[in-house]
This record gives sequence, structure tokens and C-alpha cells, in this order.
Amino acid sequence: MFRILFAILVVLVISGTAAWFLYFSPANFKSPAVQKPVTIEDLNLTPTAGQATTAPKNALEAVKQLAAQQFNVPQSQLTVVSENKKDWPDSCFGLNVGDKSCTKNVTPGYEITIKSNGDQIIYRTNSDGSSIRIVK
Repeated sequence: MFRILFAILVVLVISGTAAWFLYFSPANFKSPAVQKPVTIEDLNLTPTAGQATTAPKNALEAVKQLAAQQFNVPQSQLTVVSENKKDWPDSCFGLNVGDKSCTKNVTPGYEITIKSNGDQIIYRTNSDGSSIRIVK
């Protein structure tokens, strides 16, 4: 009787050990999937004031039209040097305009620098380009 119990115990130990090794073998473990690193674009962040961004087409076109008149050249001879999103402190885009009162509301917009024939002019505009001021 003791031999039978001992044989059963040995069989259980051996089968349990074999099962454990089979279950925990490296073939049963898969490495985690490699994920793509997160980029700024993935975070879908909106730029804050002062960061370089692209002005909306209508704002940029309005500035280019005014610049073409001031430089007295066709728009094709203008170069956009920079476009920066800004939050202006008032409706005058932070410029001192003596004859006009400016509301003290934060006004989102852009500062756009245009160049032609070596000269450049800086323009300040609201977000849609319906109001433009020249920085001298």
C-alpha cells in the first residue's frame, strides 16, 4: 500500500512539475506590443499666444492685399517672413492709436511680417483679418 501511495505521489509531483514548466515556458509569454512614441501632434494641443502658427487664409490674404498696395508690387512679389498667433491686450492690437479709443478686451489675432525688395512691414490683425494695423 505504501508503494502505491508513493508511486501516486511521484506521478503527481512529476506531472505537476511538467505542467508548471509547460505553462511558464518562454513560448507562452509574448513580448508587449511596441507602441509608437507620442508626439506633440498626437496630443492635439492648440498653440498658445506667441507660438508660430499659420494664419487663416482670409487673414493672410487681407494682409497681402494691403502689403501689395503699400509696396506697390503684385502679391506674387511678396514674401511672408513670419506669422505668429497673438492675444492682443486690446482692440487696437497693443498699438498706441491716439485718435481712437480701444476696448480693453483680449483680442486674438496674428502678427504677420511681409517682405518685398529687401523692405519689410509688420502687420497686426484680428483672427479673421477684418481689421489690420501696421507696426512702424
